[in-house]
Amino acid sequence: MSESPPPPAPELNAAPSLSAHFQASRLRHDTWSRLKSSTQQLAGQKADGRLVGEVQRALAVLEPIERYWAFPGYRNFAQLERLLVQADHSGLAQTVQRIARALAGHTYRRRHVPLLEGEEWDEEEEERDSLEEQFGVRHDRSVAYFEVIVVDQISEQAEEALRLGLRSMRRAEDPFHYDIVVVPSFEDAVIAVLLNYNVQSCVLRYRFPIRSNTRTPALRRYLDHVDTVFFERAESHPSDALADAIHHLRPELDLFKVTDETVGSVAASRSRC
Repeated sequence: MSESPPPPAPELNAAPSLSAHFQASRLRHDTWSRLKSSTQQLAGQKADGRLVGEVQRALAVLEPIERYWAFPGYRNFAQLERLLVQADHSGLAQTVQRIARALAGHTYRRRHVPLLEGEEWDEEEEERDSLEEQFGVRHDRSVAYFEVIVVDQISEQAEEALRLGLRSMRRAEDPFHYDIVVVPSFEDAVIAVLLNYNVQSCVLRYRFPIRSNTRTPALRRYLDHVDTVFFERAESHPSDALADAIHHLRPELDLFKVTDETVGSVAASRSRC
């Protein structure tokens, strides 16, 4: 017996509130600033348990938030934790400074920012980034940048392979750059599209869980903007329900659904993908 088509999407007229939308992003900005200051102080001292504790707490705050952004990404963030464990305070301070600088100057939108061990970096580009951070100087912005949410349960290795594969297809004449953020669940997708202002497109792949593992209050507040009817529909039709929820929250986003359903089933769906 074929699966019945999903019920019609609910008609919701109330606009989502913006009152809480800046809390997590503000927390992210402030925590990176504190982390930069703490690591620079730590690099200038032999050992300071207080400063190490401050760095550990800042990393603990940022770890769940950074999962929803393409930069600096989980590999670079894990590198910070390794440098702290190895007591490489100088390397830690330098890497955090580069990340904070790239975030402040948005240079990660224009080019790859080398952060991992063994990656080469350009001193002239570092100097330009420093000027942007200090004086608000802005260089070439002709290349547009955006991020794509991929909703699927895949390993970190598969995610990195996907990212590198897409990056390898870039051409010098491309008018834009883009990167991906992979999230594993319905709730994570909602958090990502409300938190991450770089997101302009979403790819919904097959079936995925509804609930997120994140317990950070500043992130879970975003879920209050989703009507319970979407969660109810997600029990049987997760992709369709998520597509309609995202369309209600951010109607400007492009939505793409990857499915193993028949053409007839997709045609019968009320999904906006």
